[in-house]
Amino acid sequence: MQLRHELKKLIGIIKELDKKVVTIFLSVAVLQTISYYITSRRFFRVNLFNYLQSDPDVFLIEYLYWFISDFITFFILAVLIIKIILKERLTDYGLTWGEHKIGLSIS
Repeated sequence: MQLRHELKKLIGIIKELDKKVVTIFLSVAVLQTISYYITSRRFFRVNLFNYLQSDPDVFLIEYLYWFISDFITFFILAVLIIKIILKERLTDYGLTWGEHKIGLSIS
């Protein structure tokens, strides 16, 4: 009987949580996990390096894999989460064109 009462209290507390905050926290945890296990250089070395070993640019390919995979994980998936799940504008999260002329001249 005590367990059932505690579970009902837990469900009540979970329903009161802010869905946006929970979504962001869970998204960060999932994206970090994807980055650590799938989009890392270690994953490339263990799973893909043997197939590309004869290529003279295998280390460049390794870094490109790492860079592109993390870009997809941390930018593209984050944008999709903001647009599809949270249904908000990207400008609410600070993503704007801004002063692109100054940025290009600095870089």
